[in-house]
Amino acid sequence: MRIRGVERVQRARDRIADAGLEPVLQLNPADYTAWEIARELGEDDLAKADQWCRRFPKNYQVWHHRRVLLIRRLTECEALEASALSALGAEELDRLDALLTDPENAKNYHLYSHRQWLIRNPQLINEDLLWREWNSTTVRELERDPLNNSAWQHRWAVLTELRRRGCFHLERDAFAEDLVERVRCQPAADYVSACRACLAEKCASASFPERCG
Repeated sequence: MRIRGVERVQRARDRIADAGLEPVLQLNPADYTAWEIARELGEDDLAKADQWCRRFPKNYQVWHHRRVLLIRRLTECEALEASALSALGAEELDRLDALLTDPENAKNYHLYSHRQWLIRNPQLINEDLLWREWNSTTVRELERDPLNNSAWQHRWAVLTELRRRGCFHLERDAFAEDLVERVRCQPAADYVSACRACLAEKCASASFPERCG
């Protein structure tokens, strides 16, 4: 069985080397081995990864591939100035914003998980970009759909990261409290309750219940 497995991987490697990753994706975009082989063979184009995320937005392997490429870029760019790294992070946020314009991605778990991973990396996402997530991105998505659990989870992640970096000094989330008054819905109420507890220095017990988007 082991020999057969090695032979299968070699055949896949030869096929991808000859024809690229596209034929494999048409058959099974969730093929972990194919993605690994593609990266080994030099597939590192973030623009192409963006196209694949548009085609297969709810496929874990596509998003994992994107993250691996970003980590590689980050490693390669460690010697660059902070502004260059932030530019890379801003570019990725812009790509994700473009994906969010598709209604099918409005609550995409993989997209938001990737975005939360991104904002937790201070080399890529500086304080200004983090505040943009707070003041613009989450506000836009929640005004569009107050029932969007994924967007509420992301706002909670942004709040947590701002506090972790020591740059959040507000006593309340005025936007969320205003929204919950205008639109009575459980996700907003859950968030506001958790937020109040957190900002009252009860973070050890405060949590925001996670639901599927």
